[in-house]
Amino acid sequence: MPGNLTRAIADIVSPRFCVGCEERLSLGERYICETCLKGIPLLNDSGLSEAELNHFPDGVIDKMIAISWFSETSPLRHLIHNLKYFDDFPVGKFLGHLLWKMQQARFERINIDLIIPVPLHKLRLVERGYNQSFEIASGLAAGLTKKVENDVVERSRFTHQQVGSVNRHEREINMRKAFSVLRPLAVTGMDILIVDDVITTGSTIRGVATELMEAGAASVHAASILIA
Repeated sequence: MPGNLTRAIADIVSPRFCVGCEERLSLGERYICETCLKGIPLLNDSGLSEAELNHFPDGVIDKMIAISWFSETSPLRHLIHNLKYFDDFPVGKFLGHLLWKMQQARFERINIDLIIPVPLHKLRLVERGYNQSFEIASGLAAGLTKKVENDVVERSRFTHQQVGSVNRHEREINMRKAFSVLRPLAVTGMDILIVDDVITTGSTIRGVATELMEAGAASVHAASILIA
């Protein structure tokens, strides 16, 4: 009760608004109102299978799970933008929890031993101050009751921002051998879930997954908030 009262007072002093419709949020809502949440087109089995085939035809990724296709107008896209570029890192755990909540049944169909967020290069981590993929992975891990391993894979080569790479071939070249597995014994025989914010061409996920498979992982899955 005291917590609810505090939040109610805070909402009066500093009202919160939905990133989708910009209507005022109710006491129990965070970032996105229920109406906008219900309006997000959830990826079903058919859509996810299509994404797996388009992004990873070589089968390096066993299963992909995401909330929805990428859209410039999606409230999820706005939250990811705030997370990455406006230091709103608490939204990461909200997005991770939302991913688990909206796709719980599909997560329960796959084996997951540990969760690995796509790492940032040390220079970019210093610049940003946090890894958005780790924040999302932490929210997801709470729902899955699995451990997030943040020191198993490192981004060993600095790469240009993927936003500037306009096609899959450029992205593949950009990410080639960009990652290294620091603790091979931690992944040997393990079913691993890689977590990122958005999967575009899949080159970043492929870079991480390839290194994990070469280090002895049993299988690698991928999860993100959106798929382009």
